[in-house]
Amino acid sequence: MTNVQMDEFEKLLDETLSKTYTVADIVEGTVIKRENGGYLVSVKGAKTEAFLPDKEIGNLDENAEPLQIGDVREFYVLKEENDDDAMQLSLKRIAYAQAWAQLNDAKNVGDTILAKVVSIVKGGVLVDVADLKGFIPSSQLRTGTPFEGLVDTKIEVKVLEADKEDLAKEFMEKGAGKLFLPVDTVEANAFDNATDIKTVKSGAVDDGYQGLDIGAETVALFTKELEGAKTVFWNGPMGVFENPILAKGTIAVAQALADTDATTIIGGGDSAAAVNQLGFADKMTHISTGGGASLEFLEGKDLPGVVAANDK
Repeated sequence: MTNVQMDEFEKLLDETLSKTYTVADIVEGTVIKRENGGYLVSVKGAKTEAFLPDKEIGNLDENAEPLQIGDVREFYVLKEENDDDAMQLSLKRIAYAQAWAQLNDAKNVGDTILAKVVSIVKGGVLVDVADLKGFIPSSQLRTGTPFEGLVDTKIEVKVLEADKEDLAKEFMEKGAGKLFLPVDTVEANAFDNATDIKTVKSGAVDDGYQGLDIGAETVALFTKELEGAKTVFWNGPMGVFENPILAKGTIAVAQALADTDATTIIGGGDSAAAVNQLGFADKMTHISTGGGASLEFLEGKDLPGVVAANDK
């Protein structure tokens, strides 16, 4: 093999073995030696040793073993590797993620909880809930307030099951042609007193904005699907219907239900409030304030109140 061919082979091999890690990735690495202000860590696939700053070693678990040379641990990618700088890692963000996972396990999926913002860090914010620290990536944080203004304030977050994402995608594939999701979103730069409101594609809400209503394309999609329906169960308004500017999606769906000959069942406190406030209550077949209970009833679960009534 000629020298030129060998050089090309080595370059190809290097590209094949190397990996590109991005901020928030969790990687496995081996602590190889002490370095000024931190440690060097060997990460499989990285072109150079990664750096773990001392300030990123702090662990929420006071009983955790101190970091030692030769340790193999999981690390949070704090800064991506590039031609000029090595990848930077964090240990404490792993601890935050673990604590947040414990909190998720202790709550029901879909619950809204209040979290106090402790500090702003690269890639997101640190929050405190019931003495548990959590890390929320900026990609999952939608607020009209600049991040710096969130410190020491409380924000609402929803509990989710990140490990069920693949299952959700499977359901979406199985429901193709029957399951319809929003295709555009009306976003605003604040929940109250917004100064900028615009429509974007679903899943593309800008940083510093919140998705607060469905867009015109989604209205057309949903209302078309309601045509000819025999029974419609509606749980949840389309947006912040209390604000006239952000109520267009909810009004359009309510109007579509009012215009249909279908049996229309409204389940849930917000949905009931929406049809009442917007003047469509007398057009609906049945309105219930028990949204969660209504869904459980549709699942076939026994409702204590219904069971007790049937026993008499």
